[in-house]
Amino acid sequence: MEHSEAVRAFFDRLAPSWHENPADFGARERIVEKMALMGDAIVADIGCGKGVMAPHLLRARPKLVIGVDLSGGMIAGARARFAGEERLQFLCGDFLTLPLPPLDGALLYNAYPHFLNKPVLAKKLVESLKPGGVLLIAHAAGRVSVNLRHSGGAAMPLSAPLRPRR
Repeated sequence: MEHSEAVRAFFDRLAPSWHENPADFGARERIVEKMALMGDAIVADIGCGKGVMAPHLLRARPKLVIGVDLSGGMIAGARARFAGEERLQFLCGDFLTLPLPPLDGALLYNAYPHFLNKPVLAKKLVESLKPGGVLLIAHAAGRVSVNLRHSGGAAMPLSAPLRPRR
């Protein structure tokens, strides 16, 4: 099974019971603050899941937030949660192949380990971001916790461990 198909199937199985962690609210707020988005920004939330970052991104008053996720189950949950919010668009598909408008910002929150081919991801991000655009890659937990979470069980073949800082 192709990697993106395996990731999609894994998160589709988890989607019905997937919930955000309220304890991470402050961290999510700080992540968006660090992005320093302008009010007319077009931002992609890559690996958006059920839209956990959407309320935080919307407070930055962007023109548009485009949530992208492989999992149709996650996207369905995000669309249901934010029905009627005109500044949100949720796309089900692979960020690496989806056509997107030029982006002022891109965020990968809790999604980076699931992109195994980092050079292809980097190339797509460079192609997608406008000059001066901002990219923020963040996780709710530290490197050691992330690697432990992805080092065994069903998530292991779908993730790459985070490397230490150089």
